[in-house]
Amino acid sequence: MATAVRAAAPVDFATYAMTQQGDVAAGRVVFNAQGSMCAACHTVDGSGTKVGPDLSAVGDKFGKKDLIRAVIEPGAEVAVGFATTTVTLKSGGSRVGVIRAISDKGIDLIGVDGAISKISSEEVASRETNDVSLMPPGLHLGMEPQGFADLIAYLESLRAEVKEGNDASPAVIPMSRGQARLEPLFDLKFDHPTLFGWVPETRERSALVLEHAGRIRAVEGIGSSAESTPFLDLSSKVKPSGATGLMGLAFHPFFEKNRRYYLQYQVMEEGTTYTIIEERTMKAGQVEDSGQAAREVIKIRAATLDHCGGDIRFGRDGYLYFGMGDTGPHRDPQGHAQEMGLLLGKMLRIDVDKRDGGLGYGIPADNPYVGVEGVRPEIWASGFRNPYRFSWDLVTGDLWLADVGQNKFEEIDIVRRGGNYGWNVYEGFDAFSDQYRRDGESYVAPIMSYGRNHGVSVTGGLVYRGSRQPLLQGSYLFGDYESRRIWALRQDGGKFQSVVEIARAPSRITAFTPDGEGEVVVTCFDDGRIYRLMLDDVDPRPAD
Repeated sequence: MATAVRAAAPVDFATYAMTQQGDVAAGRVVFNAQGSMCAACHTVDGSGTKVGPDLSAVGDKFGKKDLIRAVIEPGAEVAVGFATTTVTLKSGGSRVGVIRAISDKGIDLIGVDGAISKISSEEVASRETNDVSLMPPGLHLGMEPQGFADLIAYLESLRAEVKEGNDASPAVIPMSRGQARLEPLFDLKFDHPTLFGWVPETRERSALVLEHAGRIRAVEGIGSSAESTPFLDLSSKVKPSGATGLMGLAFHPFFEKNRRYYLQYQVMEEGTTYTIIEERTMKAGQVEDSGQAAREVIKIRAATLDHCGGDIRFGRDGYLYFGMGDTGPHRDPQGHAQEMGLLLGKMLRIDVDKRDGGLGYGIPADNPYVGVEGVRPEIWASGFRNPYRFSWDLVTGDLWLADVGQNKFEEIDIVRRGGNYGWNVYEGFDAFSDQYRRDGESYVAPIMSYGRNHGVSVTGGLVYRGSRQPLLQGSYLFGDYESRRIWALRQDGGKFQSVVEIARAPSRITAFTPDGEGEVVVTCFDDGRIYRLMLDDVDPRPAD
């Protein structure tokens, strides 16, 4: 992003833009100026056809401070789906860009110049993807300070168009009459935690906290008396990025007898990303890993670093459920979520206590596609983009899932056996593409979707069954990773009833966990804290 005029003297651009008023119209000129990388690399119409992220709703996603940082330090946090891939050719030389399509036949890369390089698999010697931005740092130094402030003002103005939708895709989500508080569960901080889980049999005196880069901390006690100790370090294996890392934890239904627990994380091997679920054991009667070798339950090849799911959970039936995203690239160009011969873009269900046909797991006999030619028998449901977090209602048994959207909508689903939830034929309630639509196929609509004016990355979520706030009984509580909003959703028989905002988290939200009383614990990523959601003051009626 550059203009032709340089500042006469060193200037703190960040401070200037934070303290001086920018002009939106002037910023639009800066963005579209000849020779500027802004318009060359980014769309603002929702199409996402260029090498950088579409910015049509960037003002909804980021505040001024974050926009300034994104321009000054483009490599500080690379948007999911826009990591840099380098393909080394057997003939010598290399190609660098962002993956636009990838299959066994080859790779399509889009470069900074917008040109697509089509590289056949036979030409590839190796490929490597890293969390590096193609946008070089220092481009703001080619601007006058006021021009930089104008550019930031223009980016702030780019917001999603708010349209009248159906009741289940509300243009406006009201605040509740009373708001929840978030109080730290411990006087402890963690390194970008992704998940918090109570260890069974410890009566909620012991917990594990998963950290993004691959470390696990054990916590003993609550509040100021809590102590944290290292539990397991997988950082030498785990590949952390915007959508990968150490994400999932589940304890075997008979943990107290067999001491088995399970982890989900991503690794990168020879340029290819894989999701791994592995089985480990704890020492008898202790919150300490046994030190024995892990057993790999399943290893799933991903197309890119994008959309690799997150949760692994045991159902009441004793089987392990886990969500796999389409794994990218953006827009799912190969139709992974609708391809029933792949595990990608699916909710999967396996038996970790059996081994079938050389697999590290068994196939439950009542899975919906057992014996269906051309369909993977592990599939429980299909048509998901990135089913990051899911949970069961402890009363009804409904399986609630939050699916991260593409450009316009996030969605909440109640997942049924054999259902197809639409991606990439649909995004939320809206038609997205007919490329992979199948004749005669039925698609299940979400319970609710929300647009970019409310958030950009949904984090589920659980149905509240605690006693602290009876008015919320049966409400699905969920949030948004980026906007930090927390909502309460009501439905009846699969039909949307209402939704209200009940809180704002202090930092981005990665998980919701119930305690033994049905109350809610919230994991926050940036500040490294674990919070209890205090619902005493919440009145779920919309505020006047």
